[in-house]
Parts: sequence; structure tokens; C-alpha cells
Amino acid sequence: MLRVNDIRRSYTTFQFCSMIFLIAPFVLVFLCFTGYRIHSIFVLRLFNDPVAMLFFYLSANFFISQHWFIGCVLYSFAVSIKMNVLLFAPALFFILLLNVGLWRTIVNIFICAIIQIYIGLPFIMHDPVSYLQRSFDLGRVFLFKWTVNWRFLPENVFVDSRLHIALFMCHLVALIIFGYHMWFRNTVRTILCKFDWDNILKISSLPVLQLVLPPITVSPFLEFLYRSESAPYRQLALDCY
Repeated sequence: MLRVNDIRRSYTTFQFCSMIFLIAPFVLVFLCFTGYRIHSIFVLRLFNDPVAMLFFYLSANFFISQHWFIGCVLYSFAVSIKMNVLLFAPALFFILLLNVGLWRTIVNIFICAIIQIYIGLPFIMHDPVSYLQRSFDLGRVFLFKWTVNWRFLPENVFVDSRLHIALFMCHLVALIIFGYHMWFRNTVRTILCKFDWDNILKISSLPVLQLVLPPITVSPFLEFLYRSESAPYRQLALDCY
């Protein structure tokens, strides 16, 4: 009887300790009203990040509900507003691949591309070369004064293009390792046993929520880890929220 009472007291203590570390959801509402950075993002400077993330989270909601077509359309709209949303593209590619198969993934990617072409058509018709060059300026060199992660390096090392290529390769390797261990590890046996390429990467045993939320929350932070310049505070705030 004494041992049972000890267990009950221990469980009660554990519950009180758990309550200390848990934050009620309504507290986040007050943070939105009191945070200076949040005011700056949404009201004072009118950044386009909140609008882009609104469309992205709407698309994530439809992905969780397994409405893949609508989710891809909304995601493409989000990319057209802010290209930083492309940070979620590797995770969404794996999500589509695991849930709808190879061919439907290709179709959904094609739909996203068509929407991007249609939205940018006036600029493409005017000067397609400049439009593509300015959209994907891979040769841009970031200023040393804006970096935080690599402040310990000399400036001549930071501006060297080889460093940025190495960071890009590290980012790709991190995405591959994370994608394999978090998403593909449970499908290796299926890949070895089945050769139906349309259904080989489709999983029905795991909840869709489990397949959607972890990838889209981790994927952008992998990019923040290897990026040359510091992550904009507005982007970090929106991703965390």
C-alpha cells in the first residue's frame, strides 16, 4: 500500500513539472500583440512574408487533408509571392512522393510550374533572360557584414565562391540524410521487394499528419544552418509561428 502511494505522489509531481514546461496556446496570441518584431513584420513595414506564409500554411492544411491538387496550387501561389517558400520544396517533394506516387508527383510539379509561368508571363514576354537571371541569381556574392553563422571566417574566405558551393553541397547532403532517415528508412524493404514505380514510394500505414508536419518544419531550418548570410528575423519568426 505504501508503494502505491509513493507511485501516486511521484505521478502527481510529474504532472506539476509537466505543467511548468507547457505553454497554453492563448499565450501565443499575447506574443503577437506584444512583440516589436511581429508588429514590424505585419503592420509597420508591410513585408510580403506574412502573405506568402499564409498561402503556404493553407497549402499545408490541404496536404494534411490529402487534397494534393489544391495544396500544390496554393503552394505555387506562395512561391510567386516570396521565393523563400522554395525552402520547403524538398520536403514537399518527398511528401508527395510518399503519398501519391511518382507519376502524380510529376503531374503536381508540372501544375506548379504552369502556375509560375502564367503569373510571370508579362515579365517573361518582355525580357525572359533578365527575368530568369534576376529570379535565380546564383552568382550573387553576399556581403560579409550581413553574415552571422560565418562571422569567425576572414572576409576573403567568406566571399570566395568555393565556400558557397561547399555550403550548397552540405545543404544537399543534409537534406538527403534527413530525408532518408526520417522518411525513406521505413520503405527500404518495400523498395527492394516491389518494382511498381508508380506505387513503390507510396505509404498508407503512416498517418498523413506524421508524414507532412515533420518535413515542412525541419526543411527550412536545414537551409538556415548552411546559409551564407544571416536568416532574416521576419522569416525565422514566421517559420517558428
